[in-house]
Amino acid sequence: TGSGPLFEGVPVPNYIDISRANSFAAHGAQTLFRLIRDELEDNPHKPCAVALSGGGTPVPIYKLFDKMASGAHIDWTRVVIFLVDDRYVPSDDKDSNQKLVRDALKNTIGPTDTDDDVDDV
Repeated sequence: TGSGPLFEGVPVPNYIDISRANSFAAHGAQTLFRLIRDELEDNPHKPCAVALSGGGTPVPIYKLFDKMASGAHIDWTRVVIFLVDDRYVPSDDKDSNQKLVRDALKNTIGPTDTDDDVDDV
């Protein structure tokens, strides 16, 4: 760890063993769920913005999160999910990260009013 004025106030990171794929997905899904739930509870009159990445790595997290959160009492109309990356392809293309995330979270969020193609925005 560093020291000096550059590191003042910087929290020391926690080590989390996610060496197994299932512990990686479980930790990610639980963390995502907790952060969304807490944000909605702490700010009852504001939406919660969630930025997600595409690609294959986070898919197990999203699928487990979908199972975990689908029965939760969360007002999903207050959750705004957007991608931090996507390919310039139609949203139903097999290479679309938008499709990947929508398919992985189908039980939790379902279709949203922001499911526009890049060309439509």
